Amino acid sequence: MTEESRTYGVAHTNSVIVNFMTRSAIHLLADLGTPLDGINAMDPFTGDGVFIDSLISHGVSQITAYEIRSGQCKDTEQKYKGKADVIHTDAFSMNPYKVNLIIGNPPYGKCGKNDSVDKRIRETYGGCATNQQALYDGYVRAIRWASDNLTSGVITYIVNNSFLESVSFANFRKNAETEYDAVYIVNLKGNHRTSGERCRQEGGNVFGVECRTGIAILFLVRK
Repeated sequence: MTEESRTYGVAHTNSVIVNFMTRSAIHLLADLGTPLDGINAMDPFTGDGVFIDSLISHGVSQITAYEIRSGQCKDTEQKYKGKADVIHTDAFSMNPYKVNLIIGNPPYGKCGKNDSVDKRIRETYGGCATNQQALYDGYVRAIRWASDNLTSGVITYIVNNSFLESVSFANFRKNAETEYDAVYIVNLKGNHRTSGERCRQEGGNVFGVECRTGIAILFLVRK
């Protein structure tokens, strides 16, 4: 794992996965009555802009992106100048306005601490969790932040899949039933922290050596 991965929870996303997420989100928004030219997209953790590329190629014209790393943000901003609004900031400190699609690859691991987001996690996902710290993983913060900044539309992230079975995520799963009108999950598996037959059956991780946890693509729909 690189120093960048450890500090910011960075893992670079394959374009095949990104395009699948984009196409699916556009389809789900169409089901909600949102036409292509009505999509206002947000990529909160843009990195080198692979999600921006995909959104543009699929005809989305209103795109805002955040990036916390100053050097990376400068490069991405220059690359998409005139096509997307790329802002150097910590997404968790922002409150985007009127977005109806939040898409991206949130940080992995214990990064992205934010007091207001963490307070919302305690209020909504806490409770009976046996391992409270698991609820403050970067991807959980990203889901909570997005949920609090989306009035209606779609959230799609590629995330750690531990929320599917872990006892600590019981309230997270229960909350999802009440917060969203539909939840779709594509479990890509690939948990290299297991051993023996299960690890062999799940095969490789879609992020390769950058990540050892199992992975899932998550779609959250709010009417």
